[in-house]
Amino acid sequence: MDVYIGMIFPWPLNWAPVDFLFCQGQTLAINQYQALYSLIGTTYGGNGTSNFMLPNLQGVFPIGTKLAGPGQTYALGATGGSLTTTLTQQQMPVHTHTATFTPTGGGTPTVTVTMQGSSAAGSVSSPTGNYLAGSVPTTPQSKNLYVPAASAPGTLGNLAGASASIAGGITGGTVTNAVAGAGQPVTITPPYLSLNYIICVNGIYPTRP
Repeated sequence: MDVYIGMIFPWPLNWAPVDFLFCQGQTLAINQYQALYSLIGTTYGGNGTSNFMLPNLQGVFPIGTKLAGPGQTYALGATGGSLTTTLTQQQMPVHTHTATFTPTGGGTPTVTVTMQGSSAAGSVSSPTGNYLAGSVPTTPQSKNLYVPAASAPGTLGNLAGASASIAGGITGGTVTNAVAGAGQPVTITPPYLSLNYIICVNGIYPTRP
């Protein structure tokens, strides 16, 4: 079979035939492979004065050049990609974690309410600044429940100062969010079959159309 210099083939053997070399990124002398160098140059590496390099297809997949994708163009000889990746929070599906509340304090809470009042009969209807009356006037037209402070004998305090307090019960606590995952890289290698790749270094020199 006639083969052009520079042609690459998958090869199922562990040795390269005559006029072929493995595609393993080897550095070759230009003066020994002038024809091949004139075709591929330093596309795959080398200094371009005394040596150049072969394509390295060890552990990688070949891909078509200039394959435009979303913001992606593959130039001849470009390399990239990764065998694994670590997902970020933005790449994960929406999910929740179990949260645990650990309270501090405890027991049954108690509520204490203090109402200030007077033993005098009520004479006004407004509670503002007054005392709760000890008795209610019996006059039908005057159903007052409060008595002014100035006329309240035996007062216990101002009704406007009524207070309440709560003691006991849960006074605080902490919320702990359950931790999940270990951040290990994810393998993204597709199913594969490992073969050697060989390149023709001596053969027919290709001509442009």
